[in-house]
Amino acid sequence: MAGRLELDKLTDGLYRATVGTLFEHQEICRTRDLEALVRQAAAMAGCRSFDDVVGAIRAMRTLG
Repeated sequence: MAGRLELDKLTDGLYRATVGTLFEHQEICRTRDLEALVRQAAAMAGCRSFDDVVGAIRAMRTLG
Protein backbone atom coordinates (compact mmCIF):
# COMPACT_ATOMS: atom_id res chain seq x y z
CA MET A 1 0.00 0.00 0.00
CA ALA A 2 1.44 3.36 -1.01
CA GLY A 3 1.69 6.22 1.45
CA ARG A 4 0.06 9.58 0.97
CA LEU A 5 1.72 12.95 1.55
CA GLU A 6 -0.52 15.69 2.91
CA LEU A 7 0.25 19.39 3.31
CA ASP A 8 -1.87 21.65 5.47
CA LYS A 9 -1.73 25.09 7.07
CA LEU A 10 -1.98 25.24 10.86
CA THR A 11 -3.64 27.97 12.90
CA ASP A 12 -0.23 29.33 13.99
CA GLY A 13 0.68 30.04 10.34
CA LEU A 14 3.04 27.10 9.90
CA TYR A 15 2.66 24.56 7.11
CA ARG A 16 2.77 20.88 8.07
CA ALA A 17 3.69 17.86 5.97
CA THR A 18 2.47 14.44 7.05
CA VAL A 19 2.78 11.07 5.38
CA GLY A 20 0.51 8.19 6.10
CA THR A 21 -1.33 5.08 5.15
CA LEU A 22 -4.81 3.93 5.94
CA PHE A 23 -3.78 3.06 9.52
CA GLU A 24 -1.20 5.61 10.63
CA HIS A 25 0.18 9.10 9.94
CA GLN A 26 3.52 10.65 10.81
CA GLU A 27 4.45 14.32 10.75
CA ILE A 28 7.54 14.97 8.65
CA CYS A 29 8.02 18.68 9.24
CA ARG A 30 6.56 22.10 10.02
CA THR A 31 7.79 25.21 8.27
CA ARG A 32 6.82 28.76 7.32
CA ASP A 33 8.35 28.29 3.86
CA LEU A 34 5.49 26.97 1.73
CA GLU A 35 7.47 27.28 -1.52
CA ALA A 36 10.27 25.03 -0.25
CA LEU A 37 7.74 22.56 1.14
CA VAL A 38 5.94 22.30 -2.20
CA ARG A 39 9.29 21.91 -3.99
CA GLN A 40 10.18 18.97 -1.72
CA ALA A 41 6.72 17.44 -2.18
CA ALA A 42 7.23 17.59 -5.94
CA ALA A 43 10.62 15.91 -5.53
CA MET A 44 8.96 13.12 -3.57
CA ALA A 45 6.42 12.64 -6.36
CA GLY A 46 9.28 12.02 -8.77
CA CYS A 47 10.98 9.37 -6.63
CA ARG A 48 11.72 6.12 -8.41
CA SER A 49 13.16 4.09 -5.53
CA PHE A 50 12.95 3.69 -1.78
CA ASP A 51 16.34 5.42 -1.44
CA ASP A 52 14.98 8.41 -3.38
CA VAL A 53 12.01 8.64 -1.00
CA VAL A 54 14.26 8.47 2.06
CA GLY A 55 16.45 11.23 0.65
CA ALA A 56 13.47 13.45 -0.10
CA ILE A 57 12.07 12.95 3.41
CA ARG A 58 15.44 13.77 4.97
CA ALA A 59 15.61 16.96 2.91
CA MET A 60 12.07 17.89 3.96
CA ARG A 61 12.93 17.46 7.65
CA THR A 62 15.63 20.12 7.32
CA LEU A 63 13.01 22.74 6.33
CA GLY A 64 11.79 23.26 9.92
